[in-house]
Formats: sequence, structure tokens, C-alpha cells
Amino acid sequence: MDTKIQPVISSPKRGPYRRHTTEFKRDVVARSQAVGASVSRVAREFNVNANQVFAWRKQFGSVPCEAAAGTCQLLPITLA
Repeated sequence: MDTKIQPVISSPKRGPYRRHTTEFKRDVVARSQAVGASVSRVAREFNVNANQVFAWRKQFGSVPCEAAAGTCQLLPITLA
């Protein structure tokens, strides 16, 4: 009876996770919320997964692109 014994080859360990700064995440989120922007294209541009961009959008909240650009104005209110 011939039995070939093959060694068990384990898969290589995954490398360390990439850690992105908060500024980087906010920049990606701001670009993904621009008018006409595609989340998948922005993700490819920054070399991250589109699901990660959606998670960051949820994490930082939906900020309209005008607010991110600083073009919003606050209105004064008076309480009677």
C-alpha cells in the first residue's frame, strides 16, 4: 500500500493592518460626498476598499459638501 504523505501547508499569516489617520479618513469621506463622485472610484484612488469608505462615512456622519468646504453660513437667532 503506497501512501504519499504530504506536509500540511498553512497559509501565510496576514500582514499588519493599515492604519489611516483621521485627516486621511476625513479627506476620503469629503471626496466621496462631492457632487457626482463615485464611492468606488474614490476608494480606488486612495487604495482602500469601498466598504471601508462607507464605514468611515457612517463614523463621521453625513456632512454635506458645502459644509465640508466651509461655504455654509450660520444665521443669527433671537429668543423672545
